[in-house]
Amino acid sequence: MVEDDFGNIWIGTRHCLNRYNKKTKLFTKIGTKEFGGIYEGHNDIKNLQKDLYGNIVYICAGYNLKINKTELNNSIPKIDTLNYRLISEENDIKYIIEENIYYKIHQNKKKKLYTLNNLCYPIVDRIDSITYISLCGNLFALNETKNELNPIHHQIIPKNSITSLKKFSNNKLLIGTTSGLYILTPLEIKKVKSGDENYLLKSDVVVSISITSDSVLWVGTAGHGVLQLN
Repeated sequence: MVEDDFGNIWIGTRHCLNRYNKKTKLFTKIGTKEFGGIYEGHNDIKNLQKDLYGNIVYICAGYNLKINKTELNNSIPKIDTLNYRLISEENDIKYIIEENIYYKIHQNKKKKLYTLNNLCYPIVDRIDSITYISLCGNLFALNETKNELNPIHHQIIPKNSITSLKKFSNNKLLIGTTSGLYILTPLEIKKVKSGDENYLLKSDVVVSISITSDSVLWVGTAGHGVLQLN
């Protein structure tokens, strides 16, 4: 899930890409035949993001795709292909995955950081200048100097359970898992307990996380839809 510059919430599912208008509360399905869209039944959406220019980028049916900002409110927006997967943009530095290799691009110079396991769909996010990568449901921190992954050992989060990562603040990372929602800080990992105030998840299986401009946390779950949390 991701919010665009017009306040629309884009929600990817295994079946289609959806645009939710917060003002009208209307959902619109987005898909095209040539990119495995809803008409062919192959529309497993992954890695929805907004880049620095307000475009929406995502993965569908193995393609890296982009909807330009000027197309976001159209009933049938034009969809373009990309040859890379965007991870993060920080000032003039871009982090991407291209042909299963994680790169850092600065001043048009591409630096290889790590070769990812093509058997496990990598979930990647950056927080406080650290790249966190979840491979096969386990969490690692990338050492960019040595180009190696350091496992983050923890007793709280079950192994092979991580489904999503989302930067929460400058030094906090939200972790969605098949056993609930967790927060990673420089000092600890803790679970957001179901008994906490404003925490109303009906399912412990979290599949996606997004935070909108009005500071609302959107959580996609398995079997219980999309929920809003303060």
